Amino acid sequence: MTVIRAAQFDPETKRVTGFVTCKRNMLRGDFVEVPDGVSMENPQDWIVDNGDLVSDLAPKTAEQVDAERDRRIAAGFTFDGRHYNFDERAARFIERSLRKESEKGWTDSGGSKVPMSKQKFKEFADYAEDHEDNIAWAAADLKAIDPIPANFADDIHWP
Repeated sequence: MTVIRAAQFDPETKRVTGFVTCKRNMLRGDFVEVPDGVSMENPQDWIVDNGDLVSDLAPKTAEQVDAERDRRIAAGFTFDGRHYNFDERAARFIERSLRKESEKGWTDSGGSKVPMSKQKFKEFADYAEDHEDNIAWAAADLKAIDPIPANFADDIHWP
């Protein structure tokens, strides 16, 4: 069995978490092969993109920040102890529901119906709007920095 150089990575963030040299059959989890000529120092400088090992030191772009913004908005928010998804469809439904003058309710991300008074639904809708606005402002602030920080996707930069 051939000995290879491999990079282990976090499948969610695509960030490399470490390098190993071992036999291919010993690899468990999420790994990609490290090409010859690539230094196996500083794993934090690498990500995995479509199965390829890519330097994460390249300048970050506004498009990357926008993608992170959109991911964070869609990931939703917690209101009154329950988590709610917040994709474009949910935003449209919330807006439409605000126009109706009846008791409201919503479905949390687990699929449970959550009854709400008109006042509580208004607070919920305001909170959802703030969720989106705060993330959009954080993205705008990041894009105003030149160069955009390499760790722009880290939680420290986002509400």
